Amino acid sequence: GKNALYSLARSAMEIGQYDQARNAFEKMMANAGTYKPDEFTRIGQLMIDAKLYDEALRAFGQVTENPKIKEMPDLPENRALLERALYGRGSALFARKSFAEAVTTLQQFTNQFPRSGLFYDVHFLLGEAHGEMGNVGQASVAIGEIFRFTQDQAQVNQASLKLAEIQLKGGDKTGALASY
Repeated sequence: GKNALYSLARSAMEIGQYDQARNAFEKMMANAGTYKPDEFTRIGQLMIDAKLYDEALRAFGQVTENPKIKEMPDLPENRALLERALYGRGSALFARKSFAEAVTTLQQFTNQFPRSGLFYDVHFLLGEAHGEMGNVGQASVAIGEIFRFTQDQAQVNQASLKLAEIQLKGGDKTGALASY
């Protein structure tokens, strides 16, 4: 029965039946302890894709607030779940325009998992969130981390363009021109 709710929520999200997915998700949340954290990370990502950010945050919260995961965050399986949930939470907060909360979550991610496979994604989003708040200096630091470690020219170009956008929004036309 419990797998049926998870499958229903997931399938309904995939075919755009969001009301049905929300109902199944609410039933899952009523018995959240019987579901695996991985199921909540998957549902959370599907919720983000459907622009259902409040539900996504609740789904990711089932992972980030899970006592078993919080006890041993360095276990490889817990680490992978936490990384996905924190990044998902940061993405949902950013999409909701809760930039300060997004920065806090993404900064927690970078502090806890400095060598993550999501390193570049997190730093792009962190830079963008700082940029949206008008913190051009902090945005430059976050995007600077990408320049510091990447060897992929496409990422360098993407980071340069993102930095220029942020500088332009912040009124730094000279810096933006240099970044371009």
